[in-house]
Amino acid sequence: MANNSAVKAVWAKLEELALSMELELVDISLSKEAGEYFLRIAIDKTGGISLDDCEKFHKQAIAFVEDIDYDYLECSSPGLDYAFKKQRDYERNMGKDIEVRLFAPKNGVKQFVGKLVSCDENGFTVLTKKLKPKDSENEITFTYKETALARLYVDFSGVLQ
Repeated sequence: MANNSAVKAVWAKLEELALSMELELVDISLSKEAGEYFLRIAIDKTGGISLDDCEKFHKQAIAFVEDIDYDYLECSSPGLDYAFKKQRDYERNMGKDIEVRLFAPKNGVKQFVGKLVSCDENGFTVLTKKLKPKDSENEITFTYKETALARLYVDFSGVLQ
């Protein structure tokens, strides 16, 4: 099985391929599930990824991942539940509603939802939403270090009524 260094080694090549196709390489992971190795590549672009984009990238990417021992190669969008890992993830989702979970409470709270309004190399700022009538909206800045999870917020309330 290939280790993380083999995956890291192909990052630059796949990133260059993605850019040539007007895409952004978001993530690469290799994981073992039920005895099989899955190499997963997440790509994105402004306006979202289509199945056609994934298929074209997949066909081109095969040549770049020959040195990685995997059973299945998957190419997809990052998905709605993709956990932000890099500053670029925050930049790409600027202006969108995100969910933030912290390792330790801030102002007595560990989970926040709101609009991502800024980010830099130190952290990001969210205009929090009122989840309960007594809540107030606040701009709160978080450091990446204190953040256990940040991802897009999807409100399913009202969907299953």
